[in-house]
Amino acid sequence: MNQIDFVKTYPPFNQLPAPSLETLINEITIKQYTPAEYILRQGGSPCMNLYLIHTGTIRLVRDGQQFDFLESGELFGYPSLMFQSPPLVDAICDETAELYAISQPVFKQLLNEHKLFAEFFLNGLADRLRHTNRFEVSAFTGNLTIEIGTLIDKLPVTVKPDDMVQYAAQKMRAEKIGSVLVESNPSGILTEDDFTVRVLAKGLGPDTPVHQVMSRPVKTLPSDTPIYGAMLFMLEEEIHRVPITKNGQITGVISATDLLRHQTTNPFYLFRQLKRLEDPETLKQYTFEVAKTVDTLFHGGLDVTAIGRMVASLNDALLKRILKLTEDHLGPPPTPYTWLVFGSEGRMEQLLLTDQDNALVYQDDTPEAAAYFATFTKHVVDGLLQAGFPLCPGGYMATNWHKPLAHWKALFKKWILTPEPQALLEAAIFFDFRAVHGDLSVKSLDDIILEARSDKLFLAHLARSALQFVPPLGVLWGIRKDKKGRVNLKKGGITPIVSLARVYGMEAGVYFPSTLERLESAVSAGNLSQDGGDTLSETFRFILQLRLEEQLLAYKNKTKPGNKVVWNNLAPIDRRHLKEAFGVIQDYQGYLSGRFHTDRLG
Repeated sequence: MNQIDFVKTYPPFNQLPAPSLETLINEITIKQYTPAEYILRQGGSPCMNLYLIHTGTIRLVRDGQQFDFLESGELFGYPSLMFQSPPLVDAICDETAELYAISQPVFKQLLNEHKLFAEFFLNGLADRLRHTNRFEVSAFTGNLTIEIGTLIDKLPVTVKPDDMVQYAAQKMRAEKIGSVLVESNPSGILTEDDFTVRVLAKGLGPDTPVHQVMSRPVKTLPSDTPIYGAMLFMLEEEIHRVPITKNGQITGVISATDLLRHQTTNPFYLFRQLKRLEDPETLKQYTFEVAKTVDTLFHGGLDVTAIGRMVASLNDALLKRILKLTEDHLGPPPTPYTWLVFGSEGRMEQLLLTDQDNALVYQDDTPEAAAYFATFTKHVVDGLLQAGFPLCPGGYMATNWHKPLAHWKALFKKWILTPEPQALLEAAIFFDFRAVHGDLSVKSLDDIILEARSDKLFLAHLARSALQFVPPLGVLWGIRKDKKGRVNLKKGGITPIVSLARVYGMEAGVYFPSTLERLESAVSAGNLSQDGGDTLSETFRFILQLRLEEQLLAYKNKTKPGNKVVWNNLAPIDRRHLKEAFGVIQDYQGYLSGRFHTDRLG
């Protein structure tokens, strides 16, 4: 690889236009260093060059302790160079190195002339990760980030509350639309579904007034809502049409059909299938349908955390349908119940289908209820298995975890009062629960979790438990890889951040199962700095994104998706960011340990 091809491979040089890159190449000085030779000395003379490592390795040492290990394609020297201050570290050649040196005048000229080049050096990790654009939006899939208002192509059609439904139906047919707005206060809506469910099914006649069968108040979205936000809203609200407002006025109505036209693979296709489902056996391809949908959303520019919410809405729809079918088959339950999900599904962070993590809470502790729900949970878990959700190897499924509410409350309290290893494991699992379906309130379980904020001993033990998963950083800041050169993104990155956020969220005294909401609550409570919250949040997004990219590639190649990536297959910028991300996680694990004095626990 020639010099210009090498340099333009690495950020931020890949942001430079060709003429600037050619000028830079002509100004580069090549420097050779041997092992143990110093390039920079901590507290010494200011650095006069930006260094890009061509070959070899460099150790960065602060106060006698190595804290980073740089390889080909990585940069150093710029903090001292930019501010002409003494270096904060020693830069020492580890293996014979060839460095490309860029002088201060050339570096300053590039900073002044190229904004993206300058931002690379001026922004922190959170900003750099936030602006990482992994893909150009595909014209085939459609851009999911454009405003929903751009899809409106006609003004809203209205009727009056006292008009007859026959008149409304005739107006809908004439305009070739599936709904009309009702000029009431607040505004209402009448849809073609309302004619089926509220008019025909109830034996009402054509002279029925609109106000008797309309929905009011109507649910609306502002016109600047991104398309993915509208999709998510409609899925979660289980509606097929939503009026769009601008400056407080309704400007049009968007339907699921409008969104289907915008994309070739769309969550609404799956959603409609799920609503009509009669036998889970017919959904054997659900896993692959979800993967196709996720791939479309991902390449449509949708943030991974929003994809997680979208997938959760689809999975919830599937689960609700299976629960309904099971009730129809077994008869009504003898006592109210609620079905819970936890793990990544509970946090709404599941991007592709993984093992089942579920439980069931029921009200009355009777032999009849115990027998019913033993059979009920078996039917539901088997239905999910048929749809592509594997059984949980650890057995954390409703077939094993269906209990009366009083038993669950006793368990939650026991886990907090006696924080032994198994109790902490189960607390970490079940405290991420989310209620999906049922009439039984589980607020009392939320309250127990919230009360745990005052139990400092439990929080300290939970914090120590959160430190069990560590980033794959070696003693000398190299990356620890398995025999196949892979790193585990879940164990080394995702799980540590999820665990940190769980402790911070509980300490803040708010119950949000999602990782990002927990970090935001910790910032709001003053337990985590704004910079810390932003950095952990963007690090979490970045690692989720890397893993999803690898998993979608596995689906495309018809191999089993996993949590590991081959380190050397990652792009240079991703390796650098991931290494920094692992360092951030390690730092915040250290802060958490110090905050809760985990070293003092027995």
